[in-house]
Amino acid sequence: MRQGKKLSTKHLVGYQLLETENPTRFGFVVSKACGGAVKRNQLKRRLRSIARDKLNQFPAGSQLVLRPLPGSSELEFSALASDFDRVLGLK
Repeated sequence: MRQGKKLSTKHLVGYQLLETENPTRFGFVVSKACGGAVKRNQLKRRLRSIARDKLNQFPAGSQLVLRPLPGSSELEFSALASDFDRVLGLK
């Protein structure tokens, strides 16, 4: 997270680093400020689903970490996907 590039929106912060030797990977850091355990796990499942659909749009070796901000668990799926795209430069 320290070496890569940081992009953010109102609901998500993303960190991206390109390491050509590794496969493309996503990671999620969801704090308790995003809600209780049920809300946090639901948010992680939604982000994983979005990431799975977008995986082939990133160059091989991309290391991506997403940190949802408080209030992001209340977003509609389409709004979350739109923020995801903006944070990682897909839109």
